[in-house]
Amino acid sequence: MSMLEKFDFTGKTIVVAGASSGIGRAVAITLAELGAKIVAIARREENLKETLSLLKGEGHAYYAYDLANVEGIEELVSRIVAEQGVIAGLAYCAGIGHALPCRCVKFDTFDSLMRINFYAYFEMVRQITQKKRYTSDLKIVGISSVASSEVTAKGNCMYSVSKAAMETATRFIAKELASKNICINTIRPGWVRTAMWDLFTDNYGENARQDEEKQFLGIIEPENIAETVAYLLSPLAKFMTGRVITVDGGLLL
Repeated sequence: MSMLEKFDFTGKTIVVAGASSGIGRAVAITLAELGAKIVAIARREENLKETLSLLKGEGHAYYAYDLANVEGIEELVSRIVAEQGVIAGLAYCAGIGHALPCRCVKFDTFDSLMRINFYAYFEMVRQITQKKRYTSDLKIVGISSVASSEVTAKGNCMYSVSKAAMETATRFIAKELASKNICINTIRPGWVRTAMWDLFTDNYGENARQDEEKQFLGIIEPENIAETVAYLLSPLAKFMTGRVITVDGGLLL
């Protein structure tokens, strides 16, 4: 198989969670350009329709679903497999941020963030890896953050904990799934030009400019993260599992 053939996703059904905007939308567009059949999941139906209108090729589908409803993911995955076929890849790009000092955090607030950033990721992985739901070369990628352990900021505890949970769970899951020939990894981006970056710059002004200077290669475009996702979902990454790939524009240096 040539290098180009290893980036050919023709005939592969890839689930992209959080596909309505930002990194998730870029992942869907990139994988569709490489031939994949995209199954896009997000809460906002109109945004999902817009994402599908941007995809190359045919046969793509979307499922408007609120991933905070973790209890319903089993039924969702069962429906996807029944309607779209077995799954060759999962890119979990869904995530929310909520800046709040620890002294102000209440359980309900923390739980709502964890449901999207971690519990739903864990449950999606658990359900997709059930028998007869995946191909023999299934690969999974979760989008984490440098905030998981390397970067701290006031008010960022909940978000950082949720991403650290994703990375830690992935290491254990990788060992459990190795016998099934399933690879699972996470990507740890720095600042990416998404709505979250726009909100940060609007709210924090000077701090945002300082962070931009620290990330000396510049603010990352969503497409750059999407290309790393494509690599980890491809046969080129068949010996990579349980790892964290940092794409941070030099921020951690």
